[in-house]
Amino acid sequence: MSLYDDPLIALDEDGIIIKSYWRPGNERRIAYGDVRAASRIPIGFWTGRARLVGIGFGRPFHFFHWDRHRGSKQAALSLELGRMLKTAITPDEPDRVLELISERIG
Repeated sequence: MSLYDDPLIALDEDGIIIKSYWRPGNERRIAYGDVRAASRIPIGFWTGRARLVGIGFGRPFHFFHWDRHRGSKQAALSLELGRMLKTAITPDEPDRVLELISERIG
């Protein structure tokens, strides 16, 4: 059962699915148990919005999944997985996704 689903991010009972991680169609699944913390971060031109995929200047410790519509988004979610590099996702409804993730990670 899907808790949330947009073209690039989905949440189900077991975890987070990034449908286009490195490139379109390259899926990554993150179990809720692997997420130590989740937070909302604003994104601007220099801090992730202009980035198609990967890491960059404004947020060097965040890896952004592939998202060709990121330029129109104002916020991302930062997922701390116990590594130096955090995963940043840009769901269409970041506040709703953050609420769902927060409920499941405790």
